[in-house]
Amino acid sequence: MDDVIKIARTLSKSVGKEKIRDLSRVNSLRSTWHITSEWIMIIGMVWICQSFWHPALYLFAVIFIGARMQGLIGIIHDGAHYLMYKNKFLSDVVVNIFASWPLFFSMMKYRVHHMPHHKYVNSRRDPDFVLFSVNEDFDFPKSKKELIFMFMRDLSGISIIQSIYFYFQKKYFQFQYGKQKKYYDDSQPLGYWISKYVYYTLVISAIVFFFGWKVFLLYWLIPFGTWFQFIFRLRTIAEHYAMPSDDLLIGTRNVFPNIVEKMLLVPENLNYHLAHHLFPSVPLHNLPKLHKVLMEDEMYKGSSHNLHSYADVIKECLTTGFTDVNLAHNH
Repeated sequence: MDDVIKIARTLSKSVGKEKIRDLSRVNSLRSTWHITSEWIMIIGMVWICQSFWHPALYLFAVIFIGARMQGLIGIIHDGAHYLMYKNKFLSDVVVNIFASWPLFFSMMKYRVHHMPHHKYVNSRRDPDFVLFSVNEDFDFPKSKKELIFMFMRDLSGISIIQSIYFYFQKKYFQFQYGKQKKYYDDSQPLGYWISKYVYYTLVISAIVFFFGWKVFLLYWLIPFGTWFQFIFRLRTIAEHYAMPSDDLLIGTRNVFPNIVEKMLLVPENLNYHLAHHLFPSVPLHNLPKLHKVLMEDEMYKGSSHNLHSYADVIKECLTTGFTDVNLAHNH
């Protein structure tokens, strides 16, 4: 944590505290548009595919809707940092209803373990690092065969079973943290659970009543269990894994996707992960501006780990681990 704070303070002083402060302002209208636009695209894709049914179009719909789910993860992420709306209660309600609960996700649970991830990033006190350290999928480098097999498990739906297993394993690691338990206490009041299950009952009942199970299966469960699992893993790897070092600047990536990757792999600027770790007060929609500002600093420009596509991330999965000393690319 001290290293992160030290680097952030140095960068803030270098590029100007006022610039960072301006970029950190919460924009409620912008947040509402991000939520609305993702759902417009989801609903629009379902309508198009239902109206002009073709197997190839449906395959694209699975990919497109799965990518929109990744976009909703970005909204959950900003919600966990209280960067969606100035009113924290309103922020939690909106993010839960329109992003977290549709993905069978708990933003509150995510928040309580995501904060120590920032505080202790890439260390044995980082809950993500500890959790994934016992998962061989996150041991790098890998052979092409191993990488293909891993991604095929995601795309085939097998990994969703593994995700359930790791949910319970995460609970075990939270229990193991002892004195740090305050960082992992994900208990919620009874009203939260009542609201959540009333929500699922009403939404699923409405979908089935008006559209049938087929629509829910084809356009939500299948994209969630296949393409979304694949791109969620790819993004997770791109953020902190297959790296030359666990040092913050070269052990956390920014990736600059082309237009296809941005639409179908990592929307909502989730690719600017190093910039986010340095200044987590900046909402996702301002991360491109933040990166541009940080590039004015010679230390950040010379040391930050920046790749030009997710194909480059996959290449590093084949060649790079913490024992390597490769120099990172710069953007």
